[in-house]
Amino acid sequence: MLNGNKLKEIRESSNMSQKETAEKLNISASTLSHYERGSRVPSYDLLYAFSKLFNISIEELVSFVYTPSVNEDLDEYLKPHPSNADFVILEADKMRALPLTELLKIREYAEMLYERNAKKGKLDKKT
Repeated sequence: MLNGNKLKEIRESSNMSQKETAEKLNISASTLSHYERGSRVPSYDLLYAFSKLFNISIEELVSFVYTPSVNEDLDEYLKPHPSNADFVILEADKMRALPLTELLKIREYAEMLYERNAKKGKLDKKT
């Protein structure tokens, strides 16, 4: 999944404006803004162009930024939440065996599903 904030961080760290970046990508600044907010998902071709413009891999664009502070918080990610204590997606020992990068992908995917279902009004009212 693409993290729109990541696109913005990469652009800003390169000291480029939305307008300048959009021009180099042959898109409008408004379209770039939608990608950075996460309200639209760019095509693979645009991701490729973005990766070339900023000299980073597409994998880096569509994954989280992994930092030591995230690694230190691994136990926090694995703590059971009181409201879902009766529901287990995967046993804790199996979760702990997964690399943190994979755990973060699972979390990001779950958040995307939540947001999509929230927009469609399909969530249980208890959440």
